[in-house]
Amino acid sequence: MIFYEKSAAQYSSYKKRMRIPLEGGESEGGYLQNFCLRDGYLGGGVGSEQVTDGSVQISALFCVGGAIAGYAPSGKLCVGSALADAGFAFTGIPDCVALPDGDGMLLSDGQTCVSVTSAGANKLTLPFRTAVFAYGRLWRTSDGVRLYYGALDDYKEAAVGRGKTGYIDSPDAKGKILRLFFVKNEILVLREYGLQKLVAHGDEEEFAFEDILSCAAVNGGSAAATQNALFWLTAEGFRVWGDAKVNGYSQFFAPHVSSDSVRGAACGDRYFLQSQYTLPDGTVAEGLGVFDAQGGGYLIPQKAEGLVSVQNGVFFTHGGKGYTVTEKGNFLGGIAHRVWQSAPTQPFGCRALLMEVCVRSKGPFLLQIKSDEGSRALCFAGGLCRKRVLLAGTVFSFRVQAEECELYALSAVFQRGEDKV
Repeated sequence: MIFYEKSAAQYSSYKKRMRIPLEGGESEGGYLQNFCLRDGYLGGGVGSEQVTDGSVQISALFCVGGAIAGYAPSGKLCVGSALADAGFAFTGIPDCVALPDGDGMLLSDGQTCVSVTSAGANKLTLPFRTAVFAYGRLWRTSDGVRLYYGALDDYKEAAVGRGKTGYIDSPDAKGKILRLFFVKNEILVLREYGLQKLVAHGDEEEFAFEDILSCAAVNGGSAAATQNALFWLTAEGFRVWGDAKVNGYSQFFAPHVSSDSVRGAACGDRYFLQSQYTLPDGTVAEGLGVFDAQGGGYLIPQKAEGLVSVQNGVFFTHGGKGYTVTEKGNFLGGIAHRVWQSAPTQPFGCRALLMEVCVRSKGPFLLQIKSDEGSRALCFAGGLCRKRVLLAGTVFSFRVQAEECELYALSAVFQRGEDKV
């Protein structure tokens, strides 16, 4: 048997201190779980608040003003704080559009349409798969080809004619209409293979579609809009229109674009995506991606089923109970297990010695450091602290595991190595 031993390294006097970027997903190999990068440091992200008590099991929750609606696993529509059976049923989780007065909503599965307000629920003859209120009209489509528009300032008006209701037949090479949005004072039409805007000012005979972009196959369930940007997932990754950056996490989610469980939502300047994802080490999991308009983001490895956005709120279910996303706090209760994984760091392009690390944090955490030649695990109690490492290698990666912790800075001192020949 022949044994081989790694050549010993001589280390020059050249040293350098490197700041290890705390961003996750910005570079290949880095990611965040339950850690949010905000104002330059890692801390807790969004939380959730339970809305229903679970006495009535639901698969989706919708709240607008004083109106509450739940979609039951049986397909029944439940309304009010007690989630009483409203006597209507849907074939799947319905699409929802908030009423202009802010105290109610329209729910439809493309066949049945129900108006839900704080006073109760009523059936309307306005079926849609997707709809939006814009320019004083209700715009809706059931088949993705014929786009109906309502009368000005009266969405219940049924009379057809100039100045009242009508429709536009809109077959297009980009495919059928999947979603409608109103962003930055524009009606956006997301189709199977691209994005258009609807020019709909003035006379109905002048309504027209204008192309914005073409893209790979679109997952319509993933699309959601903030006030200033539209986010959606394609077979090739994220796409964004408006005042936002494409997030580096698209590589994690793109392979699962065909999944029926993919759902998107948005509020404030955040976009939420419920789907399967693949981590850089090949691990496949299902959970919630939370992304901001500046291109940052992180993962929550817990399911947010029936994810929807209504007005400026995001709602979901878990275990049959309804929840709303909150700005801060614990997500689905309990203490979250937080993980930060850095992108690979190659300090010199040759062998090096990681001499020490310096961290500034609040709360305890475990720092794991790996190189192509070994690994180290260090415990920190919080505050400003330096620790010797003495780990040789060419490429290094850093991983933090914590519960209640905030990480403000991480730096490392490397000494250049010179291999013997």
